[in-house]
Amino acid sequence: MLTFTIKKLQPVFTETLTPPACHSASIAELPDGSLACVWYSGSFEGSKDTVLYWSKSGSEGGWEKPRVVVELPGLSTGNPVLWHDGEKLNLYFVILYGDWWSEAKVSYTSSMDNGATWSPKKLLWDEAGTMLRTPPLRLTTGEILLPIYDERAWCSLILRSEDNGQTWRKYGDATARGITIQPSLVELEDGRVLAYSRSSKGFIYVSWSYNKGLSWTASQPLPLVNNNTGIDLIRSDEGLLLVHNDTATGRHRLVVSHSTDEGNHWKLTAVLEDSEGEFSYPTMIQAQSGKIHIVYTNQRQTINHIEVVLSR
Repeated sequence: MLTFTIKKLQPVFTETLTPPACHSASIAELPDGSLACVWYSGSFEGSKDTVLYWSKSGSEGGWEKPRVVVELPGLSTGNPVLWHDGEKLNLYFVILYGDWWSEAKVSYTSSMDNGATWSPKKLLWDEAGTMLRTPPLRLTTGEILLPIYDERAWCSLILRSEDNGQTWRKYGDATARGITIQPSLVELEDGRVLAYSRSSKGFIYVSWSYNKGLSWTASQPLPLVNNNTGIDLIRSDEGLLLVHNDTATGRHRLVVSHSTDEGNHWKLTAVLEDSEGEFSYPTMIQAQSGKIHIVYTNQRQTINHIEVVLSR
């Protein structure tokens, strides 16, 4: 039986940021074993004063004081995603060229020095309504799959690169328009790619690719409750882990589920939060140490970080 032991729960920051409403955190491990976290902060979701904040874990195990890493006066930014590709740290994010996510486009910047300096910001995908939420997946054969979604059509998609992120092509419309967004990906032991998506129908939806992301099976609901909110799915040393809000209403309960059979069956492993308010938009990684790290929104006021040890 898998034991999910919470070793540490702490906010990434305790001060009130300017602007104050925080959401949609992403976490990555750096080559030296330290952690990096990024999120957006604005007066409200979609506000023109929204910026991206960044912090790194300190030598004493806490987090450094947050600093603004992306600020575009007059334009809102959102849904940042951190990912280290083995050579550089990549920060993907969206810019709102209008009043809502339906006018968003995906941009990126990268750092060769673990976030001390960043390259000029560039547009990655010039199609309005394109959003992202979860980290890329590098397949064992080398291709990179970046999960995206179409805010206008409400459809889960991917961007696929065969040249380490230099160029991208879009794939993955899994006949779920108006139903799914925010896919999260893992590669299965048999080479298939598994995609779990947030949905508007009350359950997590699943789709598979048998050809490295070039095409996808029709999305179907799973017996996993999802109240139209973000999830994250990873492969750990102990099987697949899913962090999600398993509630029919609200975003107050946040849990981790575990699968030992490639997602065919799931068992609730840990309850991270279960009280009034909002605990949402989790992102999860397994570090080189074997520890699991999860960051998520806490009441839109701060970002929580949970450190977990897996054992049997």
